[in-house]
Amino acid sequence: MNQAATLSPPRALPNARTRMILEAPVLPTLLALAAPNLVVMLAQALANFLESYYVGLLGVDALAGAALVFPLVMLMMMMSAGGIGGGISSAVARSLGAG
Repeated sequence: MNQAATLSPPRALPNARTRMILEAPVLPTLLALAAPNLVVMLAQALANFLESYYVGLLGVDALAGAALVFPLVMLMMMMSAGGIGGGISSAVARSLGAG
């Protein structure tokens, strides 16, 4: 093997976002990254409350049916969120590792 084949390519300098994640103080960085998630979680909680209120207006039978399928719906939501979160974490780790 020649020497050119064994050398790795030069690494690019990280951009501002990458430097923020790697070098900035932890608490402000976590709060900045958590803010969009907090907004989405509040919106989902409000939507779930409004759906429950509407189903409650339909009657006891509709409310019992919703209570029956609720655990399965939550299971599917959590499985999809875990898959998406794992994929995003993997993509971020790969891009940081690749430079």
